[in-house]
Amino acid sequence: MKSYNVELKKVSGGSGFASSMIRLNANTKQYINHILYVIDKNLFGDEHVLEYTIDEEKLNVDFHGKQIFTTILSEVEKFRSISANEFEKRIIKAIEAKGFNTDKENEYYMKVFNEG
Repeated sequence: MKSYNVELKKVSGGSGFASSMIRLNANTKQYINHILYVIDKNLFGDEHVLEYTIDEEKLNVDFHGKQIFTTILSEVEKFRSISANEFEKRIIKAIEAKGFNTDKENEYYMKVFNEG
């Protein structure tokens, strides 16, 4: 079994035009970092409730220290190819599936689930 160096990161990123450019052009790891930052900032007031571990093959996302989402990196690219918001939808649905509340009246939430 191969072992990898795994990094634990707080999410960070940008918004606006920069966000569009990241969504279109960033590598997979940069894209993940950006999307998690956007979710954290827009749904949870930049409380830094989302953290992730990532290695060469797999992504694990934690919300308030509890694992909510795991996938292989190639799946992230599949989500990305479906629509601009598909990866965000998957993460938000995973948060809700674990019993955490999200504000469905939040402007960002409505934009994510009403686009595409």
